[in-house]
Amino acid sequence: MIKITMKHQINRIIPLCLCLSAFACGDVNCKEIMSGSPLRRYDVSDRIEKINKEIAYLEKNDKDEQATTRLGDLHEQLATIHLEKEDIETALLHINKAFAYKRNNPYLNFIAGLVYGNKGAKSGSKYEIEKAEHYYRQAISLKNDYNEALQALSILLFFYKNEREEPIKIMEGIYERLPSNYRARFTLGRFYYESGKKEDALAVYTALQSDLEKLPDSPIIREMLNNSSSNIQRIQAEIRTNQ
Repeated sequence: MIKITMKHQINRIIPLCLCLSAFACGDVNCKEIMSGSPLRRYDVSDRIEKINKEIAYLEKNDKDEQATTRLGDLHEQLATIHLEKEDIETALLHINKAFAYKRNNPYLNFIAGLVYGNKGAKSGSKYEIEKAEHYYRQAISLKNDYNEALQALSILLFFYKNEREEPIKIMEGIYERLPSNYRARFTLGRFYYESGKKEDALAVYTALQSDLEKLPDSPIIREMLNNSSSNIQRIQAEIRTNQ
């Protein structure tokens, strides 16, 4: 199976399709919208309690500009925590509260996209997928180089709206700007593969394999090398069969 590694990105990125692994999709039939750091399986109840106490304190007092900003940040933190806990409805509740204090914030719009993407992926709701797309595009409009939102949007469009041209163009842009974003390169290769562009996919994975081989050895690098090697072998075999 074609493997698309989705591991070890910056800490604030959350898996969107929560029914799937936070790390890897490993199968051409797997639809993973977004990924990143592992879900927080440890107990966060103390942190939630601390945040809620601070919110209650701030809400009881006169809310100056600094307090208003802080309330928005706290609800954003709770939304992130509950999304990582797979408590989507509570995450959405805190996103809406955060929007009351801070709307034009790229990250808040991004996690709103993650929440609606989760809801849409689980329910099959076209409305929720459209909402996810809206919030991703809003995040990108506020931060043009928001690669995590760009990749989330591209995977949403590719797998859940059956679009091809725009998501491929997005991923090609990320690859050109940031070739060290190996997750993006796996994603681009998979987009090419599932679009029937096997030669292009092979070129992406071959270049990726070459670059990975130059990096210091680590479990992460070994896993990515195994995935890219498997992809290369499968595509080469399919190309030979079709000749």
